[in-house]
Amino acid sequence: MRSSCWPISIGCHHTRDIFGLLAEAGIRIVSKESHMLKMVHLLRARPGT
Repeated sequence: MRSSCWPISIGCHHTRDIFGLLAEAGIRIVSKESHMLKMVHLLRARPGT
């Protein structure tokens, strides 16, 4: 049995607050679009100042 280098929790994280994580990281969202019942997001962003 080989040990895995992957974390235990992998895959889709549909409840993750992407916009909150970006704000916390200091990334400024320039524009955003939502598609496919808000499951797919297109973001244009810039580094924070």
